[in-house]
Amino acid sequence: MASALPVPPITIEQYLTFESPEGFRDELINGRIITSPKPKALHFDVADNLYHLLTKAAGKKYRVSKRMNLQFPDVNSMPSPDVFVIELAEWKRARLADVYPDGSQVLLAVEVLSPSNRKPALQSRSTSTRHMGLKPGSSIPSSKK
Repeated sequence: MASALPVPPITIEQYLTFESPEGFRDELINGRIITSPKPKALHFDVADNLYHLLTKAAGKKYRVSKRMNLQFPDVNSMPSPDVFVIELAEWKRARLADVYPDGSQVLLAVEVLSPSNRKPALQSRSTSTRHMGLKPGSSIPSSKK
């Protein structure tokens, strides 16, 4: 009878030494390294269109970025959302310190959903980040008055 032994969670420090296999991207989610194939054209187009729309709306107080790891040390996580919005002050702090931005300072994180990138949800207690999954081909609800 075979049994699986529990694997201790990966720390952020351990994750930073990990190299993803060719053709894959990786993220650290709740202490587990998650790999997924690099996105295809439709996935990229949806993320890129959203990036441009959010950049126009963000103003000077926010920075919109794509595919960069964010740190959530409280849960050993470094997700890399397709698009995210962060306060410019946190972006500048991370840039000057040469570190990844603090995920708890992200206002919106968007993941374009594809059959190949199903990931567990991030379980962070220290964030007020709004997470959104966007499935290509689906309609986006609008609020009408």
